[in-house]
Amino acid sequence: MDLELNNTTIDNNTFDGRYYGAGGIFGEQSVDVTIIDSTISNNEAISNNPTAFPYSYAQPAGGVRIYRFSTTVITNSTISNNTTNSYAGGINSYYQTSITITNTTIANNNADAGGGGMVYESLADGHRLYIKNSILANNTGNSVGDDFHAISTASSTANRLVDNGYNLVEFSTNKTWSGTGDITGAQASLNLSETLADNMTANDTQTLALSVGSVAIDAGEGSVANNSISIPANDQRGGTRSGTTDIGSYEYGAGGFDSTDPAVDTLLPADDATDSELGNNLIVTFDEVVDVESGNISIYKTTGDELIEDIVVTSGQVTGTGTTDITIDPTDDFEEATEYYVQIDATAFGDSSDNSFAGITDTTTWSFTTLTLPYVVSVDPSNGATGVSNEPVFTATFSEAIDTGESLILSTDVCNFNGGDCATPSITEWSIGDTVATIQNGNGAYAYDTTYTMTINQLISAANGSDIAEPYEWVFTIESAPETNTSSKGGSSAKSRAIAMKAFDEYYGDDDEEREKFDTEVVVEEVVQNIETEATSEVQSKSESEAVVTTNTLQAIIASGGLLRRGSKGDAVAELQNILNTLGVDPQLLVDGDFGRLTHEAVEVFQEAQGLVVDGFVGKDTLAQLI
Repeated sequence: MDLELNNTTIDNNTFDGRYYGAGGIFGEQSVDVTIIDSTISNNEAISNNPTAFPYSYAQPAGGVRIYRFSTTVITNSTISNNTTNSYAGGINSYYQTSITITNTTIANNNADAGGGGMVYESLADGHRLYIKNSILANNTGNSVGDDFHAISTASSTANRLVDNGYNLVEFSTNKTWSGTGDITGAQASLNLSETLADNMTANDTQTLALSVGSVAIDAGEGSVANNSISIPANDQRGGTRSGTTDIGSYEYGAGGFDSTDPAVDTLLPADDATDSELGNNLIVTFDEVVDVESGNISIYKTTGDELIEDIVVTSGQVTGTGTTDITIDPTDDFEEATEYYVQIDATAFGDSSDNSFAGITDTTTWSFTTLTLPYVVSVDPSNGATGVSNEPVFTATFSEAIDTGESLILSTDVCNFNGGDCATPSITEWSIGDTVATIQNGNGAYAYDTTYTMTINQLISAANGSDIAEPYEWVFTIESAPETNTSSKGGSSAKSRAIAMKAFDEYYGDDDEEREKFDTEVVVEEVVQNIETEATSEVQSKSESEAVVTTNTLQAIIASGGLLRRGSKGDAVAELQNILNTLGVDPQLLVDGDFGRLTHEAVEVFQEAQGLVVDGFVGKDTLAQLI
């Protein structure tokens, strides 16, 4: 079975034995081998008897060993950096029917015993090596320059070795190179790379590049075939010829390659942007696929050219290699209302053809300013306000529109400054209108004569998606409780005492002695009982706007889903007051059908005693315990 390699790399393999082997390719007897546009590199042969048969076909070669009675063709290929502790670092060719080498570079190989580049032996006329447009240079054998080694002068006669010219052979044993265009001896201007590289390859094989001024440039011949093998129109990488054919597998200045550097298509944030988000990543979109190479991306504050962060492009903060979009993730968020600029090293990104992005080195190509965060302009009630209604509606005016969509996130704390734990009532209603937010407390009224703080946290989203700049806090004090139904001695109320006082004036005149008696607990209660009927008209003298009386019973209201709370009025409230008095509330309530502070406090005392939620509201749970 024959072997054919096209656009192939044989790299970093090892032969470890005694004889008959190779680190890269070993061709058995009568096996034809064809190698085109391929690289044999960095292979190694280790023999445990490396010098038993000097320069013999039995000794293992570093790169390629081809055995007798076979036909081998090597075209547009590179054999480099192969080693052996025996003979023939690059190629060992023994007694082949023919071996044809065209536009091939055999360089930088080593053989500890000798024959660093190629060892060749032919035992009969007609078994020939044909070679043209090829480089044998920079190889070492037994620590000296040794690029081509013929086993004997017989192997290098015209019937066994055909020099078709335009070869560059620096050091040779048993062969004098005198073909047309041959270049021999050490070449100070060979300018051949010591390192394999992609060199814009179109077939993924690496080559040794020629650089400007090399004696191999335009020194080959491209029209006459080498033993029927045509001179290739392209070099090993796939590049088209530039002028006269070069010697070796690499064409200096070859055409057909992408020679355009990657360029920026878009930047995010855009250059000169004025509303960049504080937590956003930086994104560079290129006009072609790029890979991360090496270097840094640097972020500066424009003021003072202050370096904020150097980000290594090979770190996890830079992603997107192998795509057009490179994402840069700074360690910290940007500051608000601040101008920044970004610089990128010219070595940071490149394309598959080894073209590099030119980088950004100035302060203006990519600069941007972060947005100004929204903030609270004013509040109502104002900060420090006193006498605030115990059922206030708060408004906060912001510096810009507040988001009206579902993305609005709200966290508002209302805390009592007067000791105890800081509670956070449930804020159940938000009304959003342009720059004004209206806040209502879903937990009902605030406590009288109490100072609170209202805090709007940083979780309010503006229309542009940014949180407010910082929490806003203001303080207000709730009004004092109105003077209604304040209890006096015994079970009598201040209102009852006022009625009794008026009645006393009518019945007893200005008798000071009787007034003294009236001030005692017993007389007060007795007078109240005696004049209650006459005083009723005084109690009910309130206008319709002050007292709304309903005929609904307590049970009827609760059954209909309603509830009694502070401010409720009517028969149902009077019924509630009677029940609470019967249960022994202290002080006893005036049964006037007006749900005021004393009734509210009596309900709370009852709820606490029954293990209910203490909120002063009379609903179905509280009613169930009352009746």
